Amino acid sequence: MFDKPTLEWIRRTGATVFRSGGAVFVVAAKYRDPEFLDLLRTFDSVLERSIILKDSPTTTAGLAAFSPDGQPVFLKRTNNKGLRFTLRYLFRPARAFRSARAASDLEELGLTTPAVLAAGERRTGPVLRAGYLVTASSDRVRGMEKIAAEVENPPEMLDSFFSYAASAMAKIHGAGIIHGDLKISNFYCDGTWSPNEARYGIWDLDSIRRYPAGVPRRLIEKELGRLIASCLMTLDGDPRTPDSFFSPLRLARRLAELYVRNPGIPLQPDAESVAGFARERWNRMPDRRRKEIDAE
Repeated sequence: MFDKPTLEWIRRTGATVFRSGGAVFVVAAKYRDPEFLDLLRTFDSVLERSIILKDSPTTTAGLAAFSPDGQPVFLKRTNNKGLRFTLRYLFRPARAFRSARAASDLEELGLTTPAVLAAGERRTGPVLRAGYLVTASSDRVRGMEKIAAEVENPPEMLDSFFSYAASAMAKIHGAGIIHGDLKISNFYCDGTWSPNEARYGIWDLDSIRRYPAGVPRRLIEKELGRLIASCLMTLDGDPRTPDSFFSPLRLARRLAELYVRNPGIPLQPDAESVAGFARERWNRMPDRRRKEIDAE
């Protein structure tokens, strides 16, 4: 049985329910196509034959050369992680449904995210065995950590990217939403990156949470700090990046400055606190090479 937010999302988007064996999927209205339903029936075998992007005991994800419009699709399966997972999801739907609802929310905010074709789950009685997610994909799309590895001047690219990231986070937080895992690799660029014409987007929405009374300050500062930490970690071993880049406080001040320029922000983040969160995560990097420099 779906929970109330999922039922509301199904009603609002006109999605339909499709059952196959022990699995149940919610399918976007425009994709209820016989060929696509065949893919859902054989989800696990299609995923096994796909280009695997991640394969761990908890998550398997890949790209399959099939979709109703001829483009590749991204397939993700989350597996039962043990007793805690079983108990957690006895009375709540799989996280794939949360991701699907979140994609709809981001689109309403004017933010780009991969279109959700279907979300589903498979249970044995009340026990959740697997969650399923299918989204649109493209050969042109690359995570921003890959863009950083390709450009001639990574710090210059990140300064331009920060303008988008700050604006996107301000919109999300202003709507009472926290992404929860907004590191550089969860932003992407569609097509060739350029400072003024980059087409950015956000993906991996599994960790999104909603706060009807407003997102707490600590979570906003932590979200900004997570992005900064991921940038520091991404460029830590890059010889093209000067030592002067590695200042969590300087980066936190810049991101906070860009963040508060946006209308409707819930509150003004403290750069010192943001830098503290970034520094804490960066310090956990097992093979950290660079030293932190003074922000001034």
